[in-house]
Amino acid sequence: MKPKTLKEFIEILRDLPEDVLSQRERMTIVTVMEFKNRLVSDVMTPREKVTFVNIRDFLGPLTLDKLYRSGTSMFPVVDESGRQVVGTLNTDRFNSLEIRENDTAEKYLDRRVCYLREDYSLEQAMAAFYRTHCYFFIVVNKMGQLTGTLNYKELIETILGYCPEDDFNEDSSLGAVIRRKL
Repeated sequence: MKPKTLKEFIEILRDLPEDVLSQRERMTIVTVMEFKNRLVSDVMTPREKVTFVNIRDFLGPLTLDKLYRSGTSMFPVVDESGRQVVGTLNTDRFNSLEIRENDTAEKYLDRRVCYLREDYSLEQAMAAFYRTHCYFFIVVNKMGQLTGTLNYKELIETILGYCPEDDFNEDSSLGAVIRRKL
């Protein structure tokens, strides 16, 4: 049977035996095929699920525990009033830093904030990631109200159906890259 629509093609894909295409391969094909029709709002983390950090929050055990338990590593940082995003905090950087309990979020704040609108297509979002070299976006509506966040990992998971994992973390070392066993 020759498919006449994208929907028919996807049905054929789903009916293929596992020894032809694995479940992951099917999912990747389907998500790539549907990519251009999806919006940022379809894949973003909605505001109610976002963990915010106040610029004056101390990075003691309670705050760090809250951040690590959130399951993400990027957080919007808000001003003292809690209304304005003033930067972002990346907990992945904390592993190489000596954080003291009296350090506030402001000390580790990245003041660069990038925005996407929730009605952008995922293609437009991908272009923004590429254009800005930013890996974490604040998502807003047409009125400029924060509606969520989108990070690079979420976008990759949407494209591939999963996020590739790799324990190697010495990409900036030529020697380590050359010696790496594949």
